[in-house]
Amino acid sequence: MKNKPLWITAAILITIMIFAGLLTSCRSTEGFSPVFFVDANGIYSGFGNVTESLDIEKAASLGYVAIDGQRIAENSDVWENFVSDSARGDDSSVRLVYFYTNKSVYIIDIFYNNGQYYLFDSSMEKQNTDGFAHLLRLEGSFGMPARDTIVLLLADDESITFDQYMTAMFSSSTEVIQSVQPSRLIMLQVVDN
Repeated sequence: MKNKPLWITAAILITIMIFAGLLTSCRSTEGFSPVFFVDANGIYSGFGNVTESLDIEKAASLGYVAIDGQRIAENSDVWENFVSDSARGDDSSVRLVYFYTNKSVYIIDIFYNNGQYYLFDSSMEKQNTDGFAHLLRLEGSFGMPARDTIVLLLADDESITFDQYMTAMFSSSTEVIQSVQPSRLIMLQVVDN
């Protein structure tokens, strides 16, 4: 009889250790994963579930990447997971919410699907369903005074440089602007030193 309670205790301890192992193997922050759906007319319907009033904390609790001005304020690990997954060729998605003075301005859903990146912007009436071949991270120095800056964008041309993109961004020359097209800016980050 004494062995039975010991056996039960051992089984309970093993079960608890397995359960604890499973919990610790999960990601600490699970991001919201928008669903890639474009209907027969080419219309993206992923913003139908968007809450009208979002603040940074609410966006973070929903698993969105919250961007406050020029920095990722919450869920940077969700963004990094998206970058890693897509770099491995795994289909993935992420929702970015842009804030200025803690009021949401617009939302972007980005997908990596079948080898292409797609970006949908809630502030656009007509969504562009063209895909991009590359997610680029361009680094350089910009501004007065010059500060370390990171540009994240989707593009078909992986040879675009930081200086080329920043020149095109502020140029009035159609030829200069077209030199970095097609592309879509995701984020301009000023690096805190």
